[in-house]
Amino acid sequence: MSLLRAILLGFIQGITEFLPVSSHGHLVLLQQMFMIDMDTGILFEMLLHMGSTIAIIIIFQNDFLHICSSFRQMMSDIFYNMKARIYNYFHEFETVQYQTIMSDNYRKFTGMLLTSVGSCAVVASIFRELSITIGDSLLAVGLNFLVIAVLLLVVDLWKYGTTVPKDMKFWQAALIGVAHGVGIFPGISRLGVTISICLLCGLRKKFAVRYAFLLSIPTSIGAMLLELDEFISPGMTLQLGAIYFAGMIVTLLISLLCARFMLKLITKIRYRIFAIYSMIIGIVAIIYNFM
Repeated sequence: MSLLRAILLGFIQGITEFLPVSSHGHLVLLQQMFMIDMDTGILFEMLLHMGSTIAIIIIFQNDFLHICSSFRQMMSDIFYNMKARIYNYFHEFETVQYQTIMSDNYRKFTGMLLTSVGSCAVVASIFRELSITIGDSLLAVGLNFLVIAVLLLVVDLWKYGTTVPKDMKFWQAALIGVAHGVGIFPGISRLGVTISICLLCGLRKKFAVRYAFLLSIPTSIGAMLLELDEFISPGMTLQLGAIYFAGMIVTLLISLLCARFMLKLITKIRYRIFAIYSMIIGIVAIIYNFM
């Protein structure tokens, strides 16, 4: 891969990651059209996603820090309750009070995210190899673009709900995680499918967008960790590694430049616009597959 192509792909990733259109699908389509060989599996795509993830952490840093703090406190309370349970078992008349794990909205929010991450991890691990195989087929990628287009059209006609973190249920979080995991397939927009299921579950639109982005942080980091062994693959060289990181930096910078505008856009605009766009890209991919 050349530096120019890495920069181009990084630019595309930076723009599309913050829209409900498949950034991964765009990368696969461009790789096929420009015949870009990947000798290191999906490592390059994961690095580009990591660039976007760093941008998301920066943009949602207040939420991110609150969630990290809530997670630490919840783990502390869980260990305290375990010790209290043991103590109470041996001291029948000297009971120690247990701590409430989800004592505020941010803890509830953190618990919902952890539930979504868990169900997402299960789905992604089941379909990981299949998604890599499908990545070689523009026909499959094109059909996936059409699937997300239909889903976005359905959501566009849906009456948006009013659910906020404190009213969210665990089954909703689990279902949202499953949808996020399905986003592993190129052409299925991870953001698009996650926001869509959030809205179908009754979440407020602004909260749905926020939830989808925050959920992408741990899932992207987890996916990146799974690909770390590709850094020592036979196809990896120092020059190629530098080119890959250049693409990641471009993604990070473009994401930071475009993110706030994109966030306002997807919060206010009707999703039929993205549905039509995904439909066009899907048709282009299918036609190109048979050329």
